[in-house]
Amino acid sequence: MPGLSSVVGSFVLAGALLLLVATWQRVATGSSLRRVVTGHGLLPRRVAGLVVVAEAVEPIAGLALVAGWLAGRGVLLSVASGIVAAWFAGLAGYLWVLMRKRGPVPCGCLDDTSPVSAVKIGRAAMIAAAGTVVASGLAVPAAEPLLRAVDLALGAFVAVAMVVTDRVFDVSGTSGGEARYE
Repeated sequence: MPGLSSVVGSFVLAGALLLLVATWQRVATGSSLRRVVTGHGLLPRRVAGLVVVAEAVEPIAGLALVAGWLAGRGVLLSVASGIVAAWFAGLAGYLWVLMRKRGPVPCGCLDDTSPVSAVKIGRAAMIAAAGTVVASGLAVPAAEPLLRAVDLALGAFVAVAMVVTDRVFDVSGTSGGEARYE
């Protein structure tokens, strides 16, 4: 189903682009995912130290997924989609626990100030689901290179829409992050 593949592809491509933007933001600001995760105090220091591996995988997985999609079907796309799906599934789980234990603290997703929220958890879960569908081969890129490029543009649009939605909910205070689940 080309239409469904395009929609699913847009979400997983948005996830890949968000990984690249997050990496760029951390490099530009001198931030560190490890520092953010350690600051949350949820993980033992030894485990939090392993976040540097995840931080290194983040841009590689994002670039590999974009390259795999633009190249068409292939092992690169399947593997990269699986990694992106796992990344976002882990993020959704981590953010859920963080929100339950610490409330609306900064999550470190794209910056060091925006709070963890139900919106961010839902976004991560949605990207994880899309990545799983692509990794399984149920959604494949279009045969035509131009249509694959259009999917990438749609993915960029979806990524921007997700970030704007986050910002709107953060400003309005209706993101669900203000609720404490004790």
